[in-house]
Amino acid sequence: MREAPTRLLSPGFSALLGVAYLGFAQYHILQAVLPVLIISQGGNATVAGIVVAAHSLPSILFRPSLGWLIDRVGPGLILGIAGALLALSGFAYFLPGIALLIFARLLHGTAWSAFSAAGHATLVRLAPQKRRVEAAGFYNLMAGVAQSTMPAAAFVLISAYGFLGGLALSAVCGVAALVLVVLLVRHGLAGERQRARAEQAPAPGRPLRQRIGEVLIEPAVLRPLAVEVMYSSVQPLFLAFAPVYALTLGVPISFLPIYFLAYGSTLVGARLILGARADRHDRLLLVRSGVSISLAALGVLVLWPSFAGLVVGGALFAIATTLVSPTTMALTMDLAPPGRVGSAMATYTLGFPLATGGSAAIWGVVIQHAGFPAPFLLGALLHLVLLALLLVAGSRVLRVSDRSPIGHGSE
Repeated sequence: MREAPTRLLSPGFSALLGVAYLGFAQYHILQAVLPVLIISQGGNATVAGIVVAAHSLPSILFRPSLGWLIDRVGPGLILGIAGALLALSGFAYFLPGIALLIFARLLHGTAWSAFSAAGHATLVRLAPQKRRVEAAGFYNLMAGVAQSTMPAAAFVLISAYGFLGGLALSAVCGVAALVLVVLLVRHGLAGERQRARAEQAPAPGRPLRQRIGEVLIEPAVLRPLAVEVMYSSVQPLFLAFAPVYALTLGVPISFLPIYFLAYGSTLVGARLILGARADRHDRLLLVRSGVSISLAALGVLVLWPSFAGLVVGGALFAIATTLVSPTTMALTMDLAPPGRVGSAMATYTLGFPLATGGSAAIWGVVIQHAGFPAPFLLGALLHLVLLALLLVAGSRVLRVSDRSPIGHGSE
């Protein structure tokens, strides 16, 4: 029997990383810039939270059905549509007024739902089975590189040219993502449509309820999804609202690139240090360790109310994210039923918009009415509950005991 390929940085996987970087670059520029833009124009944290959260509505609504569609037509077509919408939405942010800004967020959220579902399904296709945590880590690393470079670059442009400079950088990233998506689809996903059709085994006589359920969600991955939602719900505090917190401390806007560079550089360094070792460690241990570190990060923000405390807390959360998110993503790959990879990954990636979008609106209200450090205290309480759950019933929560190779982080 021929051994499965173990090469990670194939041309197709490398192209996927480039696409992911550009998509996340556009996302994180807007996530960091929009709250400050809205507040500078007379809005408040509640309005900023609503605008940030508007992105998540279409992302949540469309993603499950997109996963079902990916299982039938392959990820290439959906990824191509996503690239076109990302390019278009980048220019929509130039429209004036809060109402049109919300429209731009809804368009971008639609593009992101297709981009995320198809990108993660492509990741499963291209990642060697025995290196899934490492592959997921590199995919997530693109978000870290984007977080470290692009918001910092956007605020440099804003300091020099105003907010139009930051929005222009976002639009450029969207166009570049479309170009690279076209190359990836043509040269890295050839034959995926035929492969997807071949994997759809006919199952006549299935109940209507089951057929409808298949379009909506993949139940096999709900528990890793729940962990990701609880973990990522505090992420807006370290990204979207970090500039707002810094401004309340009296930190000049010109200092914000330092924070994002520190956050992203730590994320990149932690990912490179962990590397292939991730797949040799128990996955439940990785998640528990990451949540413990994120709890410490929130504690630093509560106990050290300064720009230095913000930088240290952000760096700790970056390390935690390196441990948690790639591991839950790899568990989802392991648990995906045959012929349901697209649906499984679409279900799992609901966690990000559910967590960051829903919590952004909540954090905005909390900040508006209670100020800081109230959101950091609430976030710490949430992660304390998650850590207790993982310590008491972690193997059942993450289903690592159902198939012993998953529990040991290899296949």
